Amino acid sequence: MCSLKIIFQKTKQTINSVLYAGFYRTATYLLFLIFRLLFQIRIYGQEKPILWRKQHKLPFLVAACHKSYFDPGFLPVAFGSSSESRLKCFAKNNLKIIFQFVPFSSRFMIYINRDNPGISTIKKTILSIKDGNNLAIFPEGTTIPENKRAYGGIITIIKQIKELTNKEIPIFPLNIKTSGSPYGRPKGKWYYYLLRKVKIELRIGDPIFYRDLEKTVKDKKIINSKKRAMMVEELLRRISQI
Repeated sequence: MCSLKIIFQKTKQTINSVLYAGFYRTATYLLFLIFRLLFQIRIYGQEKPILWRKQHKLPFLVAACHKSYFDPGFLPVAFGSSSESRLKCFAKNNLKIIFQFVPFSSRFMIYINRDNPGISTIKKTILSIKDGNNLAIFPEGTTIPENKRAYGGIITIIKQIKELTNKEIPIFPLNIKTSGSPYGRPKGKWYYYLLRKVKIELRIGDPIFYRDLEKTVKDKKIINSKKRAMMVEELLRRISQI
Protein backbone atom coordinates (compact mmCIF):
# COMPACT_ATOMS: atom_id res chain seq x y z
CA MET A 1 0.00 0.00 0.00
CA CYS A 2 2.85 2.34 0.91
CA SER A 3 4.68 1.59 -2.34
CA LEU A 4 1.53 2.36 -4.34
CA LYS A 5 1.25 5.70 -2.56
CA ILE A 6 4.86 6.53 -3.43
CA ILE A 7 4.31 5.55 -7.07
CA PHE A 8 1.18 7.70 -7.19
CA GLN A 9 3.01 10.70 -5.73
CA LYS A 10 5.91 10.35 -8.17
CA THR A 11 3.51 10.00 -11.09
CA LYS A 12 1.63 13.10 -9.95
CA GLN A 13 4.87 15.07 -9.66
CA THR A 14 5.96 13.96 -13.13
CA ILE A 15 2.62 14.96 -14.67
CA ASN A 16 2.73 18.35 -12.91
CA SER A 17 6.29 18.93 -14.12
CA VAL A 18 5.35 18.09 -17.71
CA LEU A 19 2.27 20.32 -17.58
CA TYR A 20 4.27 23.19 -16.07
CA ALA A 21 7.01 22.86 -18.69
CA GLY A 22 4.38 23.00 -21.42
CA PHE A 23 2.68 25.98 -19.78
CA TYR A 24 5.99 27.86 -19.44
CA ARG A 25 6.99 27.20 -23.07
CA THR A 26 3.57 28.28 -24.35
CA ALA A 27 3.48 31.42 -22.19
CA THR A 28 7.02 32.38 -23.25
CA TYR A 29 6.18 31.90 -26.94
CA LEU A 30 2.99 33.96 -26.62
CA LEU A 31 4.87 36.74 -24.84
CA PHE A 32 7.48 36.74 -27.58
CA LEU A 33 4.76 37.07 -30.25
CA ILE A 34 3.07 39.92 -28.38
CA PHE A 35 6.35 41.79 -27.92
CA ARG A 36 7.22 41.28 -31.58
CA LEU A 37 3.95 43.02 -32.46
CA LEU A 38 4.63 45.95 -30.11
CA PHE A 39 8.41 46.36 -30.33
CA GLN A 40 11.41 45.99 -32.58
CA ILE A 41 13.03 43.47 -30.26
CA ARG A 42 16.50 41.89 -30.29
CA ILE A 43 18.02 39.42 -27.81
CA TYR A 44 21.76 39.17 -27.09
CA GLY A 45 23.66 36.71 -24.90
CA GLN A 46 20.89 34.15 -24.43
CA GLU A 47 23.43 31.34 -24.71
CA LYS A 48 25.56 32.55 -21.76
CA PRO A 49 23.48 31.26 -18.82
CA ILE A 50 22.64 28.03 -20.65
CA LEU A 51 26.31 27.26 -21.31
CA TRP A 52 27.26 28.19 -17.73
CA ARG A 53 24.62 25.90 -16.26
CA LYS A 54 25.54 23.00 -18.51
CA GLN A 55 29.20 23.40 -17.56
CA HIS A 56 28.80 23.91 -13.80
CA LYS A 57 25.56 21.96 -13.17
CA LEU A 58 24.32 24.77 -10.91
CA PRO A 59 21.43 27.25 -11.15
CA PHE A 60 21.91 31.02 -11.32
CA LEU A 61 20.31 34.31 -10.34
CA VAL A 62 19.16 37.05 -12.70
CA ALA A 63 19.16 40.78 -11.91
CA ALA A 64 17.49 43.19 -14.33
CA CYS A 65 16.85 46.91 -14.59
CA HIS A 66 13.22 47.93 -14.11
CA LYS A 67 11.66 50.59 -16.36
CA SER A 68 8.20 49.35 -17.25
CA TYR A 69 5.42 46.92 -16.40
CA PHE A 70 6.51 45.02 -19.52
CA ASP A 71 9.77 44.01 -17.81
CA PRO A 72 8.55 40.83 -16.03
CA GLY A 73 7.44 39.51 -19.41
CA PHE A 74 10.84 40.30 -20.92
CA LEU A 75 12.55 37.94 -18.45
CA PRO A 76 11.36 34.60 -19.93
CA VAL A 77 11.62 36.02 -23.45
CA ALA A 78 15.27 37.00 -22.88
CA PHE A 79 16.33 33.74 -21.21
CA GLY A 80 14.14 31.30 -23.13
CA SER A 81 12.02 28.38 -22.00
CA SER A 82 14.53 25.51 -21.93
CA SER A 83 14.88 23.52 -18.72
CA GLU A 84 18.35 25.08 -18.18
CA SER A 85 17.18 28.69 -18.45
CA ARG A 86 13.64 28.59 -17.02
CA LEU A 87 13.17 31.27 -14.33
CA LYS A 88 11.44 31.59 -10.99
CA CYS A 89 10.87 35.25 -10.13
CA PHE A 90 10.89 37.25 -6.92
CA ALA A 91 7.97 39.63 -6.45
CA LYS A 92 6.98 42.00 -3.68
CA ASN A 93 4.51 40.58 -1.20
CA ASN A 94 1.51 42.67 -2.22
CA LEU A 95 1.52 41.16 -5.75
CA LYS A 96 0.49 37.78 -4.38
CA ILE A 97 -3.17 38.76 -4.48
CA ILE A 98 -2.87 39.10 -8.28
CA PHE A 99 -0.67 36.14 -9.22
CA GLN A 100 -2.45 33.61 -7.01
CA PHE A 101 -5.03 33.23 -9.79
CA VAL A 102 -2.41 32.47 -12.46
CA PRO A 103 -1.89 28.73 -13.22
CA PHE A 104 1.31 27.27 -11.69
CA SER A 105 2.14 30.64 -10.08
CA SER A 106 3.70 28.87 -7.09
CA ARG A 107 6.15 27.24 -9.51
CA PHE A 108 7.51 30.51 -10.90
CA MET A 109 6.97 33.11 -8.12
CA ILE A 110 8.55 33.74 -4.71
CA TYR A 111 7.07 36.58 -2.67
CA ILE A 112 9.60 38.61 -0.71
CA ASN A 113 10.32 41.61 1.47
CA ARG A 114 12.85 43.09 -0.95
CA ASP A 115 14.91 45.10 1.53
CA ASN A 116 15.16 42.55 4.33
CA PRO A 117 14.09 39.00 3.44
CA GLY A 118 12.95 37.04 6.49
CA ILE A 119 14.41 33.72 7.58
CA SER A 120 11.49 31.81 6.05
CA THR A 121 12.08 33.52 2.69
CA ILE A 122 15.80 32.73 2.82
CA LYS A 123 15.03 29.07 3.58
CA LYS A 124 12.47 28.94 0.77
CA THR A 125 15.00 30.50 -1.60
CA ILE A 126 17.76 28.06 -0.68
CA LEU A 127 15.39 25.11 -1.11
CA SER A 128 14.42 26.48 -4.51
CA ILE A 129 18.10 26.77 -5.48
CA LYS A 130 18.75 23.21 -4.27
CA ASP A 131 15.83 22.07 -6.44
CA GLY A 132 17.68 23.57 -9.41
CA ASN A 133 15.56 26.67 -9.99
CA ASN A 134 17.05 29.82 -11.53
CA LEU A 135 15.83 32.91 -9.68
CA ALA A 136 15.21 36.42 -11.05
CA ILE A 137 14.77 39.77 -9.28
CA PHE A 138 14.49 43.50 -10.03
CA PRO A 139 16.80 45.09 -7.42
CA GLU A 140 15.33 48.58 -7.95
CA GLY A 141 11.90 47.32 -6.95
CA THR A 142 9.79 49.80 -8.93
CA THR A 143 9.40 51.46 -12.32
CA ILE A 144 8.90 54.99 -10.94
CA PRO A 145 12.25 56.87 -11.03
CA GLU A 146 11.75 58.94 -7.88
CA ASN A 147 10.87 55.82 -5.85
CA LYS A 148 13.78 53.69 -7.01
CA ARG A 149 16.32 52.49 -4.44
CA ALA A 150 18.96 49.81 -4.12
CA TYR A 151 17.16 46.98 -2.33
CA GLY A 152 19.69 44.67 -0.67
CA GLY A 153 17.66 41.47 -0.77
CA ILE A 154 19.56 39.89 -3.66
CA ILE A 155 22.89 40.39 -1.84
CA THR A 156 21.53 38.77 1.34
CA ILE A 157 20.30 35.82 -0.70
CA ILE A 158 23.54 35.04 -2.57
CA LYS A 159 25.57 35.49 0.62
CA GLN A 160 23.33 33.12 2.58
CA ILE A 161 23.38 30.56 -0.23
CA LYS A 162 27.19 30.66 -0.27
CA GLU A 163 27.45 30.31 3.52
CA LEU A 164 24.89 27.51 3.89
CA THR A 165 25.61 25.45 0.76
CA ASN A 166 29.29 26.33 0.13
CA LYS A 167 28.35 27.04 -3.49
CA GLU A 168 28.88 30.34 -5.27
CA ILE A 169 25.91 31.13 -7.45
CA PRO A 170 26.41 33.77 -10.17
CA ILE A 171 24.17 36.69 -11.06
CA PHE A 172 23.49 37.09 -14.78
CA PRO A 173 22.70 40.77 -15.43
CA LEU A 174 19.98 41.72 -17.90
CA ASN A 175 19.92 45.21 -19.38
CA ILE A 176 16.67 46.20 -21.09
CA LYS A 177 17.89 48.89 -23.48
CA THR A 178 15.42 51.08 -25.33
CA SER A 179 15.45 53.72 -28.04
CA GLY A 180 13.00 55.60 -30.22
CA SER A 181 10.37 56.21 -27.53
CA PRO A 182 9.62 57.48 -24.01
CA TYR A 183 9.50 53.84 -22.90
CA GLY A 184 9.55 53.35 -19.17
CA ARG A 185 8.00 56.68 -18.25
CA PRO A 186 4.72 56.50 -16.31
CA LYS A 187 2.94 58.61 -18.96
CA GLY A 188 4.42 57.49 -22.28
CA LYS A 189 2.96 57.87 -25.77
CA TRP A 190 1.16 54.55 -26.16
CA TYR A 191 0.63 54.90 -29.92
CA TYR A 192 4.41 54.44 -30.27
CA TYR A 193 3.88 50.80 -29.32
CA LEU A 194 1.13 50.31 -31.89
CA LEU A 195 3.40 51.75 -34.59
CA ARG A 196 6.35 49.58 -33.44
CA LYS A 197 8.52 52.67 -32.93
CA VAL A 198 9.99 51.25 -29.74
CA LYS A 199 13.30 49.45 -30.15
CA ILE A 200 14.14 46.98 -27.38
CA GLU A 201 17.45 45.21 -26.82
CA LEU A 202 17.52 42.47 -24.20
CA ARG A 203 21.21 42.17 -23.32
CA ILE A 204 22.45 39.39 -21.02
CA GLY A 205 25.90 40.05 -19.62
CA ASP A 206 28.64 37.82 -18.22
CA PRO A 207 28.14 36.27 -14.76
CA ILE A 208 28.82 38.42 -11.68
CA PHE A 209 29.73 36.87 -8.33
CA TYR A 210 29.35 38.06 -4.74
CA ARG A 211 33.11 38.47 -4.38
CA ASP A 212 33.17 40.79 -7.42
CA LEU A 213 30.64 43.15 -5.85
CA GLU A 214 32.15 42.93 -2.36
CA LYS A 215 35.55 44.11 -3.66
CA THR A 216 34.01 47.43 -4.70
CA VAL A 217 33.16 48.29 -1.07
CA LYS A 218 36.34 49.91 0.26
CA ASP A 219 35.14 50.73 3.77
CA LYS A 220 35.09 47.43 5.68
CA LYS A 221 33.56 48.98 8.82
CA ILE A 222 30.23 50.15 7.40
CA ILE A 223 27.01 48.51 8.60
CA ASN A 224 25.65 45.56 6.64
CA SER A 225 22.58 47.34 5.25
CA LYS A 226 24.76 50.12 3.82
CA LYS A 227 27.20 47.57 2.41
CA ARG A 228 24.38 45.67 0.70
CA ALA A 229 23.02 48.90 -0.78
CA MET A 230 26.46 49.82 -2.16
CA MET A 231 26.87 46.36 -3.68
CA VAL A 232 23.46 46.60 -5.34
CA GLU A 233 24.34 50.05 -6.70
CA GLU A 234 27.48 48.55 -8.23
CA LEU A 235 25.40 45.71 -9.68
CA LEU A 236 22.96 48.19 -11.24
CA ARG A 237 25.88 50.20 -12.63
CA ARG A 238 27.26 47.07 -14.31
CA ILE A 239 23.82 46.22 -15.70
CA SER A 240 23.53 49.68 -17.27
CA GLN A 241 26.89 49.22 -19.05
CA ILE A 242 25.97 46.00 -20.88
